[in-house]
Amino acid sequence: VGRKVDELADQKERLTNGLEKLRKTQEDVAGLEEDLKEKAVVVAAAAEAADKFAAEVKIEKDKVELETAKAEVEKKNCAEIAEKVAAQQVSCESDLAKAIPLVQEAEKALDVLNVKDFQELKALPN
Repeated sequence: VGRKVDELADQKERLTNGLEKLRKTQEDVAGLEEDLKEKAVVVAAAAEAADKFAAEVKIEKDKVELETAKAEVEKKNCAEIAEKVAAQQVSCESDLAKAIPLVQEAEKALDVLNVKDFQELKALPN
């Protein structure tokens, strides 16, 4: 009977320890669930902020893409203008190269004139 009492006391102690551990685990789980709820709120707020930020970034990205497209069109227009200007420059330089000898000839012709020649020219009837 003494042994049976010892066995029952041992079983009672083990059950009591087991129940105590279960209560402790239940309390820990409840604490973790509270932490989880609090963190879920923080995570939800952070996710909402991230979504809002992502939407703002998309809007800005769309603006940048639009401006980039406009810049590409302007770049193309500028390249066409630069090409036309370069062609015009070549043409002008060619015309200038042809005109310089003529101007030099005219200057030489004017060098031989003197005041007397101009007076004679004025004296001619119109």
